[in-house]
Amino acid sequence: NYKISHLEVDGNSSTITQNNLPTGIINSNAARDYNNITFRQKIDATYEVRLDSATTLKVIVEGGVSDVDNQEANVTESYRGNGTLLNTGRRRNTNEGKEQQFLASALYTKKLKKTGRTVSLLASQDLRQNETSGYLNSVNEFFGQDENQESVQNIDQLKLNDSKNSSFRTNLTYTEPLSTALSLVVNYGLNLRSSAADRRSYNMSADGQYNLLDTLFSNNFEVDETNHQGGAVLNYKKNKATFNFGSKVSTVD
Repeated sequence: NYKISHLEVDGNSSTITQNNLPTGIINSNAARDYNNITFRQKIDATYEVRLDSATTLKVIVEGGVSDVDNQEANVTESYRGNGTLLNTGRRRNTNEGKEQQFLASALYTKKLKKTGRTVSLLASQDLRQNETSGYLNSVNEFFGQDENQESVQNIDQLKLNDSKNSSFRTNLTYTEPLSTALSLVVNYGLNLRSSAADRRSYNMSADGQYNLLDTLFSNNFEVDETNHQGGAVLNYKKNKATFNFGSKVSTVD
């Protein structure tokens, strides 16, 4: 199957708020305009085969790519209770990039000679990557009681984000019939997860290039996790009555 979609959302909003503080009343007005565009492509396939009279194999593969382009503009004004201007703010965010995903899974199932005795193995791999870049431009002005400007805060930054996530999961299940109504299910799973995120903010240098790394708003980290889990469940089913009882233990490194 192949799917394609295009989604564009335009919107705006405005809010009026009042904060009653011990130091006085602050009335604020805020306006927001945004435009978000997403173009997605996705493909998936399923393959199932019977290897013999007691064994089946099912494979599922999915992949997708999304291109995003988001823009947002915000304007705010705040006034003291006596109507004098306290501060103003103008902020514009732009962000564009690509999101990629790949998923594959395989389920192997085998019926053993004894009726009701089965063994199955499920393995899956999930890969995701998100790369975006954009700009943050904002100007915040602050005013005194006489409405004269006291200070200005300017931000003009390039934002680069690169995140990757991967997970590999397995689950082995064995079913043993103890009687016509009672069965025991034992399972063990191994999960491996890895994630990395590199987020960088650059200020503009004197030559007009965004090449001054702002360490306060930048970070880079990696996390690896290994999870073991096992469990056992007793299933009782007779006529219209069904009962389940079991437990599970897991460890994380």
